Amino acid sequence: MPTDGSKGALGAARYAAELAKCFGADVTLLHVVETVRIPSLYLTGIDREQIRKGCFEGGRAILSLTQKALSEAGVPADTELREGRPGEVIVEVAAQGKYDVIVIGHRGAGLAESLVLGSVSDHVAHNATCPVLIVRGEWPDLSA
Repeated sequence: MPTDGSKGALGAARYAAELAKCFGADVTLLHVVETVRIPSLYLTGIDREQIRKGCFEGGRAILSLTQKALSEAGVPADTELREGRPGEVIVEVAAQGKYDVIVIGHRGAGLAESLVLGSVSDHVAHNATCPVLIVRGEWPDLSA
């Protein structure tokens, strides 16, 4: 389950937890530190490796936060931290790990923003080799 720490991702994590409990499935959390290409002109006096290190520390914090949400729902989860373009890495990791389903949050971007910026969930839905469940909104109560 990919996570970026957003409300949508945390909602998707809770949904994934309920599905995991229903089906006795394992959950793996994935955070992708986005590869950013910043021209050297803008980094005068700034250590690129320090920036990268900070991004990975942030990624570990996001995984920890999401793992805690799953734990509170009674579901343990493994974590994986990668670097690259999020949509591409998510699809690659899912294919390599032969996962049954990808549960991903929807960021709620409007049509214009999605056309200009693209959408990770859209990329995953169109390129994954396994089913993709895109979760919108709040955590549903599946126990009823």
